[in-house]
Amino acid sequence: MPTSDSIAIACAKSLEDFERDYMPPRSSYALYNTSPNSEDEAVKCYKLGLYKPSMLRREELTACLELVEKTSGKHYRESRGGWNGRRKRREMELWDLRYLVVREVGAGICEGEGDWEDDEDEDGEGKENPGDSEKVKEEIVMEGCGEGGEGDGEIKGFMSFMPTFEDGIKVVYLYEIHLMDELRGTGLGTHLMSLLTNIARAIPGVEKTMLTCYTANEAALKFYRKLGYEKDEYSPEPKRLKGGKVLESDYVILSKRVERIGDGVEGTEVEAGKVKRKRGV
Repeated sequence: MPTSDSIAIACAKSLEDFERDYMPPRSSYALYNTSPNSEDEAVKCYKLGLYKPSMLRREELTACLELVEKTSGKHYRESRGGWNGRRKRREMELWDLRYLVVREVGAGICEGEGDWEDDEDEDGEGKENPGDSEKVKEEIVMEGCGEGGEGDGEIKGFMSFMPTFEDGIKVVYLYEIHLMDELRGTGLGTHLMSLLTNIARAIPGVEKTMLTCYTANEAALKFYRKLGYEKDEYSPEPKRLKGGKVLESDYVILSKRVERIGDGVEGTEVEAGKVKRKRGV
């Protein structure tokens, strides 16, 4: 396929077509188990759903906005731009954004349905529960007017991203990734980022995945760097002011090259559903 208009094509696709063309099989990524910390704690199951902003109910978008403020509000307020909820909401409603929303669902849904369990063997590899991919119970891709199906669970996290151009280069830009505290350290953040890599690799001509991170957010920076992200060439440099004072930027742009089969790059990209998951955010 010619790559000249691949970004426009990706942004114009319906959710079904987007998932079919750019994402791994649903059974490999859409259901996720976390292991209990004690015998008395129940196994928790989470569902990942793909949405456009217009298909999220108003209260769902509000829940996502509140999660941004809860997890990153401190860094926004300490930055030069500050926190502006209305401005952030407008950004979150950008037409070409895609959301992967994490919801808690009944543990029984995940049993034997191709989900990933938050277990690691001695080699640190996640254990896949293959199940029957034809019988995945949850309808992940939502179309229509944005009304969720019965039994939609509470939103526990989300990732938003957009195929776009940055300085003339085709990229998939990560806008947000936020998880409730209960999901930090479960490997779900790494799972979501693996999906981002898969999507970027599948869109013809995309060269990078990119994101913006506050320099004060040391935990996030550590997480991204562990995944191979480095400071991008277009990240803002310090500015020297009159009198010699140096003004450091309060954010950094990170990027990671998209590796495809045949690129001749050492090492291999992890694929969603087959990821050797390390514990992260």
